[in-house]
Amino acid sequence: MMRTRWCTLLLFSLFLLFSMGCAKPSPSLAELAIEGDYPQLLQAARAEFSKHYASGALYYIALAQQRMGDNAEAVADLALYFSLTEESKVSLAARQLAVQVAGEAHQMGMVASQAAYLEAGNALDLEEAKLYYQALLSLNRRDEAARVFATYLRQTMDPLSYARMLVQGNAPLSMVKESCSNLPVQEVVQILLLASSKVDDRQQAQAYLSYAVSFENKEMATDVRKDLYTALYEFSRKSDARVQANKYQSLIQSLP
Repeated sequence: MMRTRWCTLLLFSLFLLFSMGCAKPSPSLAELAIEGDYPQLLQAARAEFSKHYASGALYYIALAQQRMGDNAEAVADLALYFSLTEESKVSLAARQLAVQVAGEAHQMGMVASQAAYLEAGNALDLEEAKLYYQALLSLNRRDEAARVFATYLRQTMDPLSYARMLVQGNAPLSMVKESCSNLPVQEVVQILLLASSKVDDRQQAQAYLSYAVSFENKEMATDVRKDLYTALYEFSRKSDARVQANKYQSLIQSLP
């Protein structure tokens, strides 16, 4: 997210927290956040929360944690923020941060719940809509996902971007295959390579392996074929198909 947007969200959040009657966090918290001094922000916000139990400080704790790469802790502190703050006094910035942080931490329940509030307030942007869609798919709420896609995403995404979004959201393979049906082979290979880095489940890896094998005999450039073999190697390795994994590893090494 661009720095200017962070500044806007931080200032808006501070305004909401003050104007809605929450116990006031230190004014320096917003300044530290805008300056990007996240270790100092984390320390100051924790001290503020320990002293006054002001729920607004938890937003800044979570922001600092997210910016320092600790998404799991940020999710936990945002959950505490939501539990301690009256619903009408929850800041827009906190909900926006929650969607982003929970998406990065694969906490799709939080993504869906907070994105729903943003949508109700007409404050859902494109990136948040993508995460909302992915979360709904992950939660098997297909009808809601279809509505979000039709409302916010259909006119903004090309077929390749849509396929990527499905893979990143851990959508069912059937949906990924359908999204790839009209893509040129080199773009399908891009999707397979992306999926090979995302899939961890053995059964899912086996399913992807069966699908990816069907592209072995298709015409493609050498660099594209190398990417295909790399994906096939990863799917084989993750599905414990050692003989196939060794085969594709050898094929990768045989290409320039």
